[in-house]
Amino acid sequence: MTEGGAGAAGSSAERQRMEGEFLLAMRRNGSIMQLLGQVSAERIGINATDLNCLNIVALTGPMTAGELARTIWQAAAAGAWVWTTTT
Repeated sequence: MTEGGAGAAGSSAERQRMEGEFLLAMRRNGSIMQLLGQVSAERIGINATDLNCLNIVALTGPMTAGELARTIWQAAAAGAWVWTTTT
């Protein structure tokens, strides 16, 4: 690769293309995972939110209802089902 000039512009365009493809793949993956969660929950007779709660408890261990509520609130505020343990 060359410094500056056409090489740098081509590399920037390639990076933007790859970033766009990556973001699209992540969105698709997120949609598939959400659908999988919904189908899995339906299969065992609960809703997707309850399944997410069960997953949180299974991964982090026993907690009170208040701790679970705070954990869910933190995940929702973060815009994803990412959780932390609260004390």
